[in-house]
Amino acid sequence: MPNHTCKKNFLLELNLLNSVPESDFDEIVQIASELAKTPISLLTFLDGDKLWFKSKTGIAEKFIDKAGSFFSHTIDSNQPLIIEDASKDVHLKKTSLLHAPVNMKFYAGVPITAGNSEAVGSLCVIDRKPRTFSESQKEALLRLRNQVERLILLRKKINDHEHTISTLMEEVEYRSKLESAFIQEKIKSEESTKTKELFLANMSHEIRTPLNAIIGFSHQMGKTDLLPQQRLYMDSIQSAAKNLMNIINDILDMSKIDAGKLPIEKIPFNFTEVIKDALSITSEKASEKGLRLNLSLDIKISDHLIGDPQRLRQILINLINNAIKFTTKGVIKVKTWLVEERDDTQVISIAVSDTGMGMDEAFLKRIFENFSQAESSTSRQFGGTGLGLSITKQLLELMGGEIAVESELDKGSTFTVKVPFTKSETRTSDISAKIGYDVSVINHRKILIIEDNVLNRMLITAILNPFEVDVKEVENGEDAIELLNSGERFDLILLDLQMPKLDGFQTLAYIRKTLHLKTPVLAITANALKGEAEKCLKKGFDGYLAKPFEEADILREISTLLAGTKLEATIDPIHPREHPLYDLSKLRSIAKGNETFTKNMIKLFCTEIPEALRSIDIAMTAGDITEIKRTAHRIKPTFDTMGISSLQDPIHSLEKMRMIDKDANILVAKVKLICDDVIKDFGNLI
Repeated sequence: MPNHTCKKNFLLELNLLNSVPESDFDEIVQIASELAKTPISLLTFLDGDKLWFKSKTGIAEKFIDKAGSFFSHTIDSNQPLIIEDASKDVHLKKTSLLHAPVNMKFYAGVPITAGNSEAVGSLCVIDRKPRTFSESQKEALLRLRNQVERLILLRKKINDHEHTISTLMEEVEYRSKLESAFIQEKIKSEESTKTKELFLANMSHEIRTPLNAIIGFSHQMGKTDLLPQQRLYMDSIQSAAKNLMNIINDILDMSKIDAGKLPIEKIPFNFTEVIKDALSITSEKASEKGLRLNLSLDIKISDHLIGDPQRLRQILINLINNAIKFTTKGVIKVKTWLVEERDDTQVISIAVSDTGMGMDEAFLKRIFENFSQAESSTSRQFGGTGLGLSITKQLLELMGGEIAVESELDKGSTFTVKVPFTKSETRTSDISAKIGYDVSVINHRKILIIEDNVLNRMLITAILNPFEVDVKEVENGEDAIELLNSGERFDLILLDLQMPKLDGFQTLAYIRKTLHLKTPVLAITANALKGEAEKCLKKGFDGYLAKPFEEADILREISTLLAGTKLEATIDPIHPREHPLYDLSKLRSIAKGNETFTKNMIKLFCTEIPEALRSIDIAMTAGDITEIKRTAHRIKPTFDTMGISSLQDPIHSLEKMRMIDKDANILVAKVKLICDDVIKDFGNLI
């Protein structure tokens, strides 16, 4: 057996045991943690039957018993030791660091010698989740170990009065070069992370924006009269689009987890409501396959807990959807039970069982790995990325929980999660209740849409049309500012964040700081990355909506923002009616005495309206109802501004028309006749 007493005396002589922290060692430990991307790194030395932590990061303990620890295996074997999943390694069953608060799952350590063949300590990195350790990372850890040994030898030389100035300078120079190399590697790593985050943000925007149009327009089309075959096609489009969105969300979640930027909330929530929400969301998919969903709730589980309800719901939906996907007949069972009751905590288990195809033992060993599926044909037959279960496992680990699986081929599978929650003294019935909204507040409002994507402008307008909303559309921030500078005002502004010329944040800054408008502004963005909503609210937005959105989502946000506002956009006339054909009082109110502006608006009317009417004529000939309705919708606010009340009903009818018939031709003729008379009369004013 190695002479532990001699080793301890050697370390005591060099003042390496029970001594104050030293920057030389602390820096090496910090570099090891950063290089390996682990939260914990330790430099340990033998202290009798204990191992003393000379330098450490990410852990509060000062020492650990040597017996049965993974450190002792590294030191006694005098060989590097790498354990990718500590929960499965027989060497580590007795170590206390496997449990809270450390919850060690991964360990990589190398022995430290003192100029002879026997080890006196170790340098290691630790993670709370299983992972792999590359050869380059192992080599880097060995190089850092060499640096520790050089410092020990240097201290020994100093202690023996055998060092020289030249030796010291060589060691300092070597250390400087080594640290410089590691700093450069760290900079490259940080730049790579930033590039990855920027790519994900851009990818999210570029994919979510057209996907929003696909989902939105298919939903709008689904509300029209469709033939059965058309309805089947439309349902297929919506299903495919939603599956694509789930894949995008999985990729973004995995990226956030890898970067350590996925936060776990700790807020009061109603446990039973979250469970029932998950079943409600998945029930339609189960019903489509003829499957039953059974729920068994343990009455000993408190309804009022503190945790992350959104992530718990996501975990359950992942597991239930997975069960539905691989089950063709039978039942999906969801069962909850109380595992352990403590003073302030409940440890809860939730099992999701199915009667599906099951899995063999070989696949069970890698089921929680990224992109893992039973075989390549599984992806082709059932779809998916193979990320769902991996994300579920990592979410549970972030919540302090765990997941296990039992399965038998052709008989089914059971996934069981165990997760602790803090008890809440506050009742959460009010907190977790679904908040209703009154869409009637949208009626007859005036809303500005600032969005560079024409499809999204059309989609939002289509959603708002039933509420007889006066919608104005512009495609960038500069056009919006020009419109607002003209004096036109709105009840609500919908503002896209990523646009050419001025982006959403710059446009909002002008609206708030230069125009001093308090109009509610809703941010609409395809960037669904962490922190975007908080950033928008801090910058002065009144609400936030991520693409793609459902019709109910945008109506809820708009209703919420309009609920506390008055109909302020409509400006009361201040001039008496001056001609039966039109009333310029609203225009003059907007102009605020600027006659040049008034005349310019009249000139613009005289040039733009005839062009719009020609477009309607061409569309009538071509049978293009969409173009007729779009043009009517576009010029409708102009007639309102000019006070041409006789055109309100005809233009509204054109905007809502379903077919080109005799009545449609009469409407167009009426609009053209009145516009001709107005333009002739306007000639006297300019």
